[in-house]
Amino acid sequence: MRIDLVGAVGIAAAVGMILAANTSMAGDYGCRSGDCYTQVRQPDVYGVVERPVVIAPAHTTVIHTPAAILDRVQRVEVVPGSFNVRHQPAIYSSYTRTVMVSPGRTVHSHMPATYKVVPSQAVVHPAHVRWEYTRDAHGRMTKCKVVTPAVTRTVMRSVMVSPAHSVANVVPARFAQVQQPVLLQRARTHHTYNAPVYGYVSQPMVIRPAAREAFYHPPVIGMERREVLVRRGGYGWEPTHGRRHW
Repeated sequence: MRIDLVGAVGIAAAVGMILAANTSMAGDYGCRSGDCYTQVRQPDVYGVVERPVVIAPAHTTVIHTPAAILDRVQRVEVVPGSFNVRHQPAIYSSYTRTVMVSPGRTVHSHMPATYKVVPSQAVVHPAHVRWEYTRDAHGRMTKCKVVTPAVTRTVMRSVMVSPAHSVANVVPARFAQVQQPVLLQRARTHHTYNAPVYGYVSQPMVIRPAAREAFYHPPVIGMERREVLVRRGGYGWEPTHGRRHW
């Protein structure tokens, strides 16, 4: 809008200059009928414009609603239930009975061989025959058979009297009197249940939780009317009817 006003003022000024030039020319050369102009005062031209203005800005209103709480009587467990456990040991007795400690058996004993030492003739060198050669006075050779008896000696040697053998010995069974335990009654476990104990307490209960609600209020817009300058006044020329006298 400001650009339009400036343009209008510029156009008015240009028109005024053209009219002034024409008038000057007319003053110089004279004025013909219908070509004369008179300088007059032109007032400022104003106009009314409207524009939106914010009367009240937008805002948000938050409303807090507290929680609604009510006391409620409730049954609660004060002492929990439990079990009592009692262990009863087993009951034993005893009686005497004869038991075999070791059974009868046969034990074999090894008897070694029996020896004795006796004298014996042992040949050191066996008997043998050898030939002896002799030469007489005439140079004749004679051989004679010579028997050498055996050479012996007395030695001691071990002679087995009885060979090794096994001897069976019977060992009778052995018995003893022992105390034998006997179970009269097995071990048992007794369980006794103790019921729980209840009581009553007052506890707060939330009926309605706290809430937060926001309300948006849009801005309030109004229209503002104001007067603005459309064209600035000045001096202009108006045509004058009739001949102008100098």
